[in-house]
Amino acid sequence: MLQNMEGSISGLLAHPSVSKGIKGALQKPGGARYYRCALQVNPFAYLKRHAKQTSFADEDDYNAAMVQACQANGVDVIAITDHFRVDTAESLANAARAAGIRVFTGFEANTSDGVHLLCLFPETTSLADIGLVIGACGVTGFNSESPQADKNCEQLLALIRERGGVTIAAHACSASGLLRTLSGTSRVRTWLSRDLMAVALPGSRADAPTEFRKILSNKDGAHKRIRPVAVINASDVSDPASFATPAATTFVKMSEVSVEGLRQAFLDWESRICLNTDDTPDDHVELIAVAWDGGLLDGQSMQLNKNLNVLIGGRGAGKSTVIESLRHVFACMPKGAEANRSYDSFVKNVLRNGTKISVLIRSPKPSTQYYLLECVVPNRTTIRNGAGALVDGLVPLDIMPGLECYGQHEISELTRSPEKLAHLLSRFVAKDTSRDAEKSDLTHKLGKSRSDIERLNTDLRKYEDDISSLPALREKLDRYDKAGLKNRLADKTILDRELRAFAAARQEVESLTKCIQSTVENSAVSHAAFSEEELGSFPRVELLREADQALVELENKIGSALFSITKAIQEAGPQFDDIERRWHEATATVTQDYESTLRDLQKQGVDGSDFISTQNQVAELEVKEEHLTKLRARKAEKIRDRREFVAAWENVKAQEFRALEAAAKKVGRKLQGRVRVRVRRGEALTPLEAVLRKSVSGQGPGVAIEKFKEAASLSIPDVAEAIRAGSVALTERYGLTPASAEKIASGGESLSMQVEEVDLPAEAIIELNVSREEGVDNWKQLDDLSTGQKATAVLLLLLLGSDAPLLIDQPEDDLDNRFITDVIVPTMRVEKEKRQFIFSTHNANIPVLGDAEQIVGLTPVVEFGVERTLVPNHLVGSIDTEGVREMVRELLEGGRAAFELRREKYGF
Repeated sequence: MLQNMEGSISGLLAHPSVSKGIKGALQKPGGARYYRCALQVNPFAYLKRHAKQTSFADEDDYNAAMVQACQANGVDVIAITDHFRVDTAESLANAARAAGIRVFTGFEANTSDGVHLLCLFPETTSLADIGLVIGACGVTGFNSESPQADKNCEQLLALIRERGGVTIAAHACSASGLLRTLSGTSRVRTWLSRDLMAVALPGSRADAPTEFRKILSNKDGAHKRIRPVAVINASDVSDPASFATPAATTFVKMSEVSVEGLRQAFLDWESRICLNTDDTPDDHVELIAVAWDGGLLDGQSMQLNKNLNVLIGGRGAGKSTVIESLRHVFACMPKGAEANRSYDSFVKNVLRNGTKISVLIRSPKPSTQYYLLECVVPNRTTIRNGAGALVDGLVPLDIMPGLECYGQHEISELTRSPEKLAHLLSRFVAKDTSRDAEKSDLTHKLGKSRSDIERLNTDLRKYEDDISSLPALREKLDRYDKAGLKNRLADKTILDRELRAFAAARQEVESLTKCIQSTVENSAVSHAAFSEEELGSFPRVELLREADQALVELENKIGSALFSITKAIQEAGPQFDDIERRWHEATATVTQDYESTLRDLQKQGVDGSDFISTQNQVAELEVKEEHLTKLRARKAEKIRDRREFVAAWENVKAQEFRALEAAAKKVGRKLQGRVRVRVRRGEALTPLEAVLRKSVSGQGPGVAIEKFKEAASLSIPDVAEAIRAGSVALTERYGLTPASAEKIASGGESLSMQVEEVDLPAEAIIELNVSREEGVDNWKQLDDLSTGQKATAVLLLLLLGSDAPLLIDQPEDDLDNRFITDVIVPTMRVEKEKRQFIFSTHNANIPVLGDAEQIVGLTPVVEFGVERTLVPNHLVGSIDTEGVREMVRELLEGGRAAFELRREKYGF
């Protein structure tokens, strides 16, 4: 693994902050991966013996050209297979190995019934030992071009298996091929042999000759096997150009290049064999390596595979620690309350403060980038980019959006929430950034609109209270007017109006001063749009310099204008002081006359000052009355705008709902016959109840919610309108009791607007087909299923619809075992090519039938009285790794004896 990506992340790995654990993890087993294999390569002697035309003068030139062609075409592994000869392969094998190409040595056999077989042996098998196998085949006529054995195809298949090799039926549908050469009972018996594991074709099963397609696709009754034979592409490669042809090579997934790796690949060819003509899934984000400093896994690290990773080990071995460590690094919080409590306890008591977790991740799109995440519990995770620099402003889920993590029994808890199940469907909805932006914008607009209207209502109430005395004051003023005071005190009336004009002018100057001060504070123009160094890097530098100069000129003009305005305002103050002084001088006589008139009126028993005071109050309140009219008009405008916002809000919510409906149909198509999903409007009304309880105390909200639930089709805008209309509307439309309706209606317009902004989450109705009979459906909703069946249905949703990693701690705890084998594993096998899975398990079906590319064996130990977990290298790999295979057998199957006993009891 390190060799494949070292150049891309050399800067990151060289950074001093990168832990030794991460660097060490990249040197550890990475599990099964695809190797491009050419499994029928001929040595130079084969060409000479068969008089093949070649441009190469000698064997060394031929070997060099063949090795170079392997490297140019990405061929990782070759098998050299001369006809019942092995010594002719030695020089080519040595040249290939010297270039880093893995080599299987063996031979091509010609059976007594004329079938050609490729016989491959472990790399550790000596040429002499392979020669002994050739002798055991009963070969005669060694001097002929293609010697023949005295054993038939079925016998020779068994012999090669007994001697530790693996066989491939060469060019199966062509001359000397198994299907073309054999017929009748002989072909049926040979085809059904458990020793026949793979056949070579130049293309796919569908491209095979018509007469053999049913046999190859396992649809021919006489030739039907428990498991179909693997098909690979392998054809005679006798010149360098042949490596480029699709028929010559096959991608074989192995954790170790070995005969056992080939055997496991042939056994599970759907998972481990990829032809050049097969579709390859898109690249996806992946966790590459994880390492720990401190805690239960102190000093341990592991490399992860891009497909299916399975953690195994006894109870308390640390499987949950691995899953929860990764959850903590990504801050991927549990979805349910119970899971949250378990997680908090786990962090406190198991992960423990001070433990450092390091995770290396790879993100391939839009260009490949590597990141290092580091978290010291309980702190936040830091992120370093491929150059080793800290990245600010991002959280781990920004780099790896869609990553999901589920602890033990968390999936079971999820099944109890239809709203959260509906949220799972959003993973199948294409990201619509415009709709998300529109919804966010409408949320803001609705909130601001409500705030504006509530503020206007407050102002309206204040002004309405203020002018409530205006009719009485006008009546009083009218009586004074009839007594002739208006004419006698007209000069004082004009005087007061002039004073109010002066006050208004002063207020305007203050407003202008504040406005200009705010403008000055926010008017800084940075004319340095680009540095000189940056300018020099642009081809049209002169135009950019012109733009820069224009910014300088703009800044100067704005500065000059602001200076002039500020100076004008400063000069206005003294100017107004002088004007007001001169006004007081000019009105001194009027004031004296007014005071004299007041004295005369007092002698007549009339309070002239009260008239003036009343007149001033009326004048001030009439100004407020005008402002009240404007406020009412402004509120009407705000309400019109809000109606538009509410209509748009309902529309965008409807779009989201329709998108979820489409997602439900998509899931149904993907899981046809197993799971089906539909969505409905949220029936729990939890968000609506929260809004009501926030504004209304007592039992009213609870009673109202129950009545709302009884409505055939509840419309949130209709509920808001009913609240706005009052208690009678609530009683008539929804059957609320008068007391409850009065309580809700008391919330008034403010509550009505809050209700308009409610977003009821959709709910998912999931059904699982529990029928055991093929072709017979028996659909049941979650509420009617067992705990295990519920979890099965939800896990199927989780496995689909994302290219981000999925982490689950012991999913089998909540699953029915039959559904693991029949439903979960087949889905997992398909989806693991599209995304990374990291599971912990005690169930053998997940790593074995799921064909996990990386199985990690965790071993608990006690050192000096302290519990620790180790991750030994020999217990990491795929099922084709001996140590891993033995651990799976012992831990998950109960050992060989238990496995054999079960097999015998079942009669297999």
